[in-house]
Amino acid sequence: MLATAYKDDVSYDIVRLPPETMEDGYWLTNARLGVSGSDGNWSAYLWGKNLGDTRYRMQVSTTSVGFAETWGMPATFGIGFDYNWR
Repeated sequence: MLATAYKDDVSYDIVRLPPETMEDGYWLTNARLGVSGSDGNWSAYLWGKNLGDTRYRMQVSTTSVGFAETWGMPATFGIGFDYNWR
């Protein structure tokens, strides 16, 4: 499974619109590839998130006492295993 999503340009301060609160649009792509047993009781898979290692901000705060940013996760990868006890 491959999933791609786009988030358009955004300003995290819609009142004053300072340039440091503007975030350009970006694409994120995630993928998952796996196998499962014929009985459907188990599955094993490889997964990856933010495959393009896109650097993006999820939040920006500007106040009279400071400035803060929350950044999205970098590219991450892993393996998984599911088992259904019936």
